[in-house]
Amino acid sequence: MKENAGHYVVGNFNSHASFLSDEEYGKVLDSIVITCADIILVNDNKILLGKRSRDPQSDWWIIGGRMKPGESFEEAASRNAGRELGINIDPEKIKYLTTFSGVWDTRHHPPKENGAHTVSVVMWADITDEEKSSIKTNDEYEAIQWIEPKRIMESDFHGAVKQCAEAILNIFP
Repeated sequence: MKENAGHYVVGNFNSHASFLSDEEYGKVLDSIVITCADIILVNDNKILLGKRSRDPQSDWWIIGGRMKPGESFEEAASRNAGRELGINIDPEKIKYLTTFSGVWDTRHHPPKENGAHTVSVVMWADITDEEKSSIKTNDEYEAIQWIEPKRIMESDFHGAVKQCAEAILNIFP
């Protein structure tokens, strides 16, 4: 299994990203495929899922979110874990797991009914009990749960969540 997803920087790239108004961002969402760097946290042979409180997937889901220009997948996954869970994970500890594409009929940003298309590069990290105890979710999540990957495969979770659980089972049979 490949441990990193590959990140290549040519020349002296400097990000020129800026904050967009909701209207501008809505136009962007209508025009692009969003790249996400998600992360599966593993502790004691269980993985962490979050019950999202907003679209596009307001159900049990993977921690993560959009990448910023110039970030590696590991850096983005680490930043997203910090933003969503208040946990600091060294990007060196993060490894590539799997990739999937998702097309949603709704989204959080207006116009909500226009939906969105995402490509998620899913990373993973084995965390300590101390790191686990420091997790505090932001307002994107109603709840979190640690669950055995085999239980995910036997239950009614989204296919992308099952894909991630299956990939983890290939690492931790």
